[in-house]
Amino acid sequence: MLDKPDILSIIKAAGFQPIRRGSRLFILCPFHPDKNPSCLINTERQIFHCFACSAHGDVIDFVMELKGFSFPEACDYLRIKSKGSSNRSNKAKRKIKRLTPEEKFHVEFAHLLRLRNEVVFRAAFDEWLTNRLSFLSEIIDKLERTLEAISEFFKHLICYISTCNVGKPNAKS
Repeated sequence: MLDKPDILSIIKAAGFQPIRRGSRLFILCPFHPDKNPSCLINTERQIFHCFACSAHGDVIDFVMELKGFSFPEACDYLRIKSKGSSNRSNKAKRKIKRLTPEEKFHVEFAHLLRLRNEVVFRAAFDEWLTNRLSFLSEIIDKLERTLEAISEFFKHLICYISTCNVGKPNAKS
């Protein structure tokens, strides 16, 4: 059995502002681009569920997905100590959607935009940008290589067209 912290306190500490709709609490889902709060926080059962992307789980799952942690890393982050054995299934059996680098980039940036404290935002943004510069460089390199390949293709196509009389009427003898 695990002694887990309150899911709502962890969500608030991560910079999310729950919105009350009736007796339910919702946040903008951090696991996909979200304009309207679609992620339900159930404080009674200590779980979350996104109605848009189907992300769901407990506080450990939330931290694993948000931070990209493994199960032990998430437990360390949450300062959870095991009381006996855990019946948690292994990673291979779990069906958690892994974000593509582009999706993760978008989700992290959207999270930073939600931070309200300007000092916290600047520090978090600086750290985030530093960590993502290599990712942006890779995208730019791929785009440059693609443009070079397209340019080469058109050079060869123009050369082929000009030497093979493509598009010119056949001369009749």
